[in-house]
Amino acid sequence: MSECFIFTEAYNCADILNNCLKSFYKYHTNTVHVYGTKKDLDELNDFSLIKKIEIPLNGIIDFFYSQGHMGTAAIFAQSILHDSTCNHIIHFDSDLIFKRECISKIKEKLDNGYSLVGPPRPYKYNLNGRDDIRHLEDVVATCFFGFDKDKININDFIELTHSINGKNFNGHPILDFFDYVSFLILHNDGKVFYLNNDDVGGPDRFGNRDNKHGIINKDIDFGDWFTHFAGIGSGSRIYKKGLQNSSIGYGDWALKRYAMYKKIFDNVEISGVAIDENYYNLYKKYF
Repeated sequence: MSECFIFTEAYNCADILNNCLKSFYKYHTNTVHVYGTKKDLDELNDFSLIKKIEIPLNGIIDFFYSQGHMGTAAIFAQSILHDSTCNHIIHFDSDLIFKRECISKIKEKLDNGYSLVGPPRPYKYNLNGRDDIRHLEDVVATCFFGFDKDKININDFIELTHSINGKNFNGHPILDFFDYVSFLILHNDGKVFYLNNDDVGGPDRFGNRDNKHGIINKDIDFGDWFTHFAGIGSGSRIYKKGLQNSSIGYGDWALKRYAMYKKIFDNVEISGVAIDENYYNLYKKYF
């Protein structure tokens, strides 16, 4: 298989990434590039195969993090334009818990000519109930995915950062993070490969969250390859740094998810944040 640039990030959430990387290195021997502040990187466990990339305080990426997911978008842009010497890039979120080796599955599809590989993000059958986007092709979720950066013809860091974060250029409707760039990849003759939701959890291309794992996949992306909790990294950042540019509704949701996660994996209770005991008892059956 060809070389591939693999990266993840921890911005005020090294505790989350420690659990993720611990599970990752049970099954993988790949080098992972980890973006984080000096404090985050210092708090990571001693994983010999990671390459640390520091986010300078008061720098452009640190500033963008004060605007929510713009910070993560800036890390993506940095990886694409400056840090990766490989055409193929794989990203995974810090709030994944891996269950088996699966990076090779992404690399194989990229080597076989696909330019966008990941869990399906349905547009025709989108879960948001939007009729204005049903004519668009499905793209992929970004919690665990790979792409060919040669299909992205944006060379300006700021423009690419805004594009990744979801700025609606030219009136093109989108649902989520990286979707505008995904459509750009497809426009530039890139082929997409959708991972099976039994493997990666989440919805299928029909917007159906039913998979072989049953009820637990209704609330978190629960598959054979990994579990993706969603919102945990944001919850950690909001708990430690405040809402900043996040909405109250999103902040409350993310904090509750973070509190659930901390109780399950670290046996830590977050003061003042209530968790759903029914879901907690359900999760404990699996972790």
